[in-house]
Amino acid sequence: MQLEYTYLLTSQLESQRLYFEDKVTRIEKEARRQVEELKERTREIAEDYSELKLQVESSARDKLNYDKRFQQLTAKLQKAQKELLEENQMNVCLQQNQQEWQTRVKELENELKKTKEEKETEVSDLKEQLRDLMFYLEAQQTVQNAPEETRREIREGTIAMDTSHPAETRGGRRRRKK
Repeated sequence: MQLEYTYLLTSQLESQRLYFEDKVTRIEKEARRQVEELKERTREIAEDYSELKLQVESSARDKLNYDKRFQQLTAKLQKAQKELLEENQMNVCLQQNQQEWQTRVKELENELKKTKEEKETEVSDLKEQLRDLMFYLEAQQTVQNAPEETRREIREGTIAMDTSHPAETRGGRRRRKK
């Protein structure tokens, strides 16, 4: 009986040993497969990491370029806004100057018109005075060229006006300016 029992025990132990060896083999295969999968995934992740690292570096360079471009455009915008403000201020000043000059031109035109009218009046008065003077000088010359008897009559004579014809009078003489 003991032999049977030993035999049974040996056979049971042998079958357990085979069972567990088989199980260990399966676990080892599964572990190798998982290790291979992990190695593959690690390799893929490393490749992805390298690609992402390159993309990040490229993005960082692009960002620097875009930042520099942004600063340049911002500077240009500020300069353009400053120039626009200066132009607007200059435009306001020019409009004010233009209005002042227009007012001044109107004043000068009015002054010129007034001066022209005054000069025309003065010239007209001077022409009339000249005509009177010429009339006087011609009359004086006529009297001097006349015979002595006529000159004596003129000195002693009186002026008589014909009442049947009203005398033509010249328009009112203007006063001389001093």
